[in-house]
Amino acid sequence: MIGLGCSSFANNFVDKEDDIDTELTVRQSSAHLLNETHPKVQEWVETLQLAIASGINLLDTAPWYGHGSSEIVIGLTLKKLEIDRSKLVINTKVGRYDAEPVEQFDFSYDMTIQSVKRSIERMGCEYINVLQLHDPEFSPSVDLLMAETIPAMMECKRRGWAKALGLTGYPLEMHYEILERAKTLSATKDDSIFDQVLTYGHFNIHNQNLCTMSINPNHDQSLMEYCEANSLALVAAAPLSMGLLTHDNPPFWHPASDFLKEACQNAACIAKEHNVNLPMLATLFALAHDGVGCTLLGMGCKRDVDNAISAVKRYAKVQDLEKCATSGIEDKGRSLRLQIQSKLFPILSESEAKVLNILLDEVIGPFANVWQNNEQAWNGMKEADSFWSSVDGGKESADIRMRLRSFK
Repeated sequence: MIGLGCSSFANNFVDKEDDIDTELTVRQSSAHLLNETHPKVQEWVETLQLAIASGINLLDTAPWYGHGSSEIVIGLTLKKLEIDRSKLVINTKVGRYDAEPVEQFDFSYDMTIQSVKRSIERMGCEYINVLQLHDPEFSPSVDLLMAETIPAMMECKRRGWAKALGLTGYPLEMHYEILERAKTLSATKDDSIFDQVLTYGHFNIHNQNLCTMSINPNHDQSLMEYCEANSLALVAAAPLSMGLLTHDNPPFWHPASDFLKEACQNAACIAKEHNVNLPMLATLFALAHDGVGCTLLGMGCKRDVDNAISAVKRYAKVQDLEKCATSGIEDKGRSLRLQIQSKLFPILSESEAKVLNILLDEVIGPFANVWQNNEQAWNGMKEADSFWSSVDGGKESADIRMRLRSFK
């Protein structure tokens, strides 16, 4: 299935700094003042309406997306549609908020509780289906998450504000550490208190680490295998690698290396030479693994919705074929890529099949050196460390501040 990644209803993920519309720039404290008559806001609402009318019923948002604007847009849309709440799955997050570095992350107990209440009020959604811990790699410490954030999330679930709890971030090894440590917080001490895992950028044409990278230090086990073994719903986001697998230049904020960006641009050139839509091909690739319960696609306009629905309809024609193997750890994804290529072949045009064959070529393809040098991903922990080095007081000061509570 596919879900709608609502980060598109925001002003902080535009491709170029010059394209930022200051009228849409809000923060958590002023998001409720977002001008609903603004043409862009109206476009977002219409896009969301179309997505829901087209059968997309999972909406994944966060206070971080637009610093509140994404949740506001969902609220505006729900008011217009007057849809049965039980027909929608609405997920949001806690932990990441405003643009200013000192205010960007807050994993405290108090803020977690306040954020969930605010999200429900903004969206008018009664409850959150899956409340997710957002980018935990940026937490000053994992100990802080165990002592403050996760207990607060558990309290939100106890109060009925959230039906389930999820974890979302980039470094796959961080997922494993938190999921394992969180088991100590459960009543049985061996079951995870989490119900869902969401990762982004780790299952696409250039990066299959979700299935091919070992996260368990004791034996070879991918995050996908871990989720299967622990009955965790798995969601994979960013099948276009946050804008790398398109025909546009990489967004100015993208954390990927220049080496990877260049490889993706070469892939786009190859697709263009054969009149192939790279985003469509990349979407079909991302849908091909049955171990991914849901693929999240960003849809910022009606055209994006139409393209997503078109991809799903095309892929539906191959769903009855043999399932892909879960793992590709031993050969670093080679067998998995071949399986996906074979699975998609019946629904690809001659040009699409040719382009995919070139892109997956491990000798002369654009990603050959990327895979050989293991540079298909970027270092999420390094990004987090770099962030805290720019904040006064760093992790230590933030850790102390986030442990202060006004209530229990």
